[in-house]
Amino acid sequence: MRKSSGSLAIFAAIRLICYLATLEGAAAMHHKKILMKLTDRFWHYFFLNPVAWFLLLLLIVAVYANYKLNRQLDTVCDWIKSPDEFIDRPNNAYAKAQNICGDRHERPIAS
Repeated sequence: MRKSSGSLAIFAAIRLICYLATLEGAAAMHHKKILMKLTDRFWHYFFLNPVAWFLLLLLIVAVYANYKLNRQLDTVCDWIKSPDEFIDRPNNAYAKAQNICGDRHERPIAS
């Protein structure tokens, strides 16, 4: 009698675990369906909205321009010798460029 009640308890525990897993799976599927509807609606309205396309294009152009500007600045800073210390009031364009390039390079923190 004890053997059967022990195996019955194990069987009941396994069924409970499977039932709870099924409930979690059903809830996850419900949330997934809601999320799919929302994303489908979002993409539908995005593709129909010309302002969104214009803003996306503007973002792409800005990122590309920033990339090109950084490459040009890297080229200039490769040719300029960085000063030993920061110049407080630069009096010519070369000193200003040294300050800009000095800020771009990592310097060790003085202790």
